[in-house]
Formats: sequence, structure tokens, C-alpha cells
Amino acid sequence: MKEKTADDYLFEITCFLIASAQRCLGPESEYGACRLVDALYKLSFLPNYVQELKGNKLLMRVRAYVDGDPQNFWREPQLKRFLSELSLELAKEIRKRKLLKS
Repeated sequence: MKEKTADDYLFEITCFLIASAQRCLGPESEYGACRLVDALYKLSFLPNYVQELKGNKLLMRVRAYVDGDPQNFWREPQLKRFLSELSLELAKEIRKRKLLKS
């Protein structure tokens, strides 16, 4: 089995946080989801500090989403829709990576 790279580790964190943010959505739960999206946003800047990391396209989507409306990104209707779209992209990326490892 190949050794895990920093890029692989960052992808695992991204997977965890996207799934967690989606599960936190519910009645008056925007705060939890907002915090998780904010954590993803902060992770999107990690490649600026760790040279071996490549830009993670899922994290770049989060950065673009938050930067697009920094005052309102946390509002539930748009956040729920964004996380659903991001989760679909995540599933595609997981399948792609599994195929590459086969």
C-alpha cells in the first residue's frame, strides 16, 4: 500500500468536513454547518503554506462560495443547496480516486 501524502490527508479532512456540514443542517442548526464550512474555507489556504499540497478543487469551490457572499454564505437555503452540490462532487471524486488505485 502506498504511503499517504499530505494531499491525501487533506482530502480525508475535506471529506469529513463536507459530510459533517451536511449532517448538521436542520432546524436552527446553521451555526454548526457554518462553522464547518468556515473550517473548510480556512483549509483552502493550506496549499499556500505547504508546498507539496496541490489545490483541492472541492476546497476551492468552498473558497469561491464563501468569497462570493461573505456576509450571507451561512444562510440555510443557499448553504443547504451548496452542500448538496458539494457532496455530489465529493462522491464523484471518491469514485475517481478509487478507480485510480485499482
